[in-house]
Amino acid sequence: MDRTNFFVTAALALVAAAGCKQSGGGNTGGAGGATSAASTSSATGTGTGGATTASSGTGGTTSASSGTGGSPTCSPGGPPAWSATCPMDSMHNGTPCSPWGDICMAGQCLCEAPGKCKQVVALACGQDNPVAVAVDATHVYWINDAASGAVMKIPLAGGVPVALAAAQDHPSGLAVDATHVYWTSSGDGAVRRVLLGGGTPDTLVASQDQPSGLAVDATSVYFTTATAVLKAPLAGGAPTVLAPNQSGPVSLAVDAASVYWVTPDGAVKKAPIGGGPTVMIALGQPVPHGLALDATSVYWSNLGMSGIPNGPGGSVMKAPLAGGVAVMLSSGPAGPIVGSGIAVDASGVYWAAGQVLEVPLAGGSVAMLTGYQHDPYAITVDATHVYWVDSMAGSVSALAK
Repeated sequence: MDRTNFFVTAALALVAAAGCKQSGGGNTGGAGGATSAASTSSATGTGTGGATTASSGTGGTTSASSGTGGSPTCSPGGPPAWSATCPMDSMHNGTPCSPWGDICMAGQCLCEAPGKCKQVVALACGQDNPVAVAVDATHVYWINDAASGAVMKIPLAGGVPVALAAAQDHPSGLAVDATHVYWTSSGDGAVRRVLLGGGTPDTLVASQDQPSGLAVDATSVYFTTATAVLKAPLAGGAPTVLAPNQSGPVSLAVDAASVYWVTPDGAVKKAPIGGGPTVMIALGQPVPHGLALDATSVYWSNLGMSGIPNGPGGSVMKAPLAGGVAVMLSSGPAGPIVGSGIAVDASGVYWAAGQVLEVPLAGGSVAMLTGYQHDPYAITVDATHVYWVDSMAGSVSALAK
């Protein structure tokens, strides 16, 4: 693209972004038209997309995306790294967003070097305190935990947000499988689902004590209450208690053998999905919150002492699924803050600490994937993108890996 066409495209994108932010609804476009697949809330999606990646030598960042979805490309030349006069989290409004004079197209951009720019895409704006997010092969799903109490979706390629369910009583946990979207409603003690295409929600479980965390596999839905971890058959039936006498369990995940959870008193635990003794994976963690799995490890975020933003003890951790020594992947200023969800793929762990961040699975330099967000709350990934909800900004966003 020549420079004249680039600036024209950028100006049009800025107009679209302004409309999204001012109207309180709609969206600015898709996440690069990517396709993906995910079978359960605990699995990382697979698929293809148009994003390209390039390694970066600045700030410890491991990758940068260009290419599809309206993302800008940096012009050649200029200094090799950021200067004090060009902040890394520059906003839009048609002003240059990098030392090379590139204009940010519709939102925040991060240019690490010539030819290495990333662009945050706003999939949906004007949402009502979004607090959970999930993704499958075609859509992003989220929950609005405020007056609307809505369960929402939007195509990965962009479009109009659709309400799958409304007037839910404080929905919180969220999961997706091949046929349904599932959620917990802590206000009325229910676990519900609705077809991916919409319809009348089904109540799978009722009369529970503040159900919150949620996961699903091929036969059961798993959820936490104020004092226990339970499962219920997808075909219907009474729930089974897998772990009683728990202290506020949250952030559930499941694999073929076990269900995993954290408790704010500092524990990371698991129990067999068929029933059996609870196994302690880690103790003494400072307010563990977010939770994610891969084939070998469990990952979690520690909010830190008293949940103070970037306070003492804020960290990203991992431990073997079978138990063992917990390893700190990140801590300090890049440690998690309140509401910090966590996600994992084949190469890294992602979380939100005012920004969207990534660290390699084995540890190492933390990559800053975005500039500062208002209140990024929950996060998920597929093969090509990172997705998150910002509860304060009321937005659902995507970024190519």
